[in-house]
Amino acid sequence: MRLRSAMGVALAGVIFLISPAAANPIGSPTEPAAGRSVSEAAVVSPDATKADQTSSAGADRVESNQPNSEEGAAAPSFVTPASLHVPVPERNQFKPKITLKAIVDLTKQRMTVISHDKVLHVWPISSGRSGYQTPNGVYHPQWRARMWYSRQYDNAPMPYAVFFHRGYAVHGTYATGLLGRPASHGCIRLSNKNAATFFKLVEQHGMESTQIVVQGKANVGPPKVAKGRGRQIDPRRVVNQRPPAPRGYVSYRYGAPSPWWTW
Repeated sequence: MRLRSAMGVALAGVIFLISPAAANPIGSPTEPAAGRSVSEAAVVSPDATKADQTSSAGADRVESNQPNSEEGAAAPSFVTPASLHVPVPERNQFKPKITLKAIVDLTKQRMTVISHDKVLHVWPISSGRSGYQTPNGVYHPQWRARMWYSRQYDNAPMPYAVFFHRGYAVHGTYATGLLGRPASHGCIRLSNKNAATFFKLVEQHGMESTQIVVQGKANVGPPKVAKGRGRQIDPRRVVNQRPPAPRGYVSYRYGAPSPWWTW
């Protein structure tokens, strides 16, 4: 009887010792016991600790990428305006080289043609006269016409015309006696032979590679007024004529006028 009681007590003790271990296997956290703090009773596995560290590092990286609300919406110092990154486009990126240049001197009424820094021709010209000055500037030929007729000045012929600015052109003229002084409506006149030579040079070099420079000031002066010696009148040829009589009055020389209804 005593033996059975001793075996029962021993078996009860073994069951009491085994039950907590079976309820909480190795590696699993246990609940805090009554009267103990959470820090003393908590058991954390190494895998859980490593996962918590990884998640906390990722959260730090996300927070570091977010802008600081206390500093406001100010952009970082390395941010520059977009206009500084975009290059300004040129008008003609593949601009050809100038191989033919025509320098028009309005003061001397001369046109000098230069090709590859070598003077080819020096020709007398006629630029715009008073009221029709030729504009100064640096131009390029816009279009050409072997024979053109002015639509503004009575269809005046303009052979071998090279237009460089609106209606202004370098062209030939038949008034070769006026070359060397201002005489045109603003265009640059050349003799027909010289105009044909310049026309051919522009065709060879290309209008993109040709430059026309107009400089100086033409000595046009005030408009000229014709002066004459005056007409000499022979007093013997002066006829003594009376003024015509007004209407309604009798003309002693020609008699009474006809009635008004017959006029």
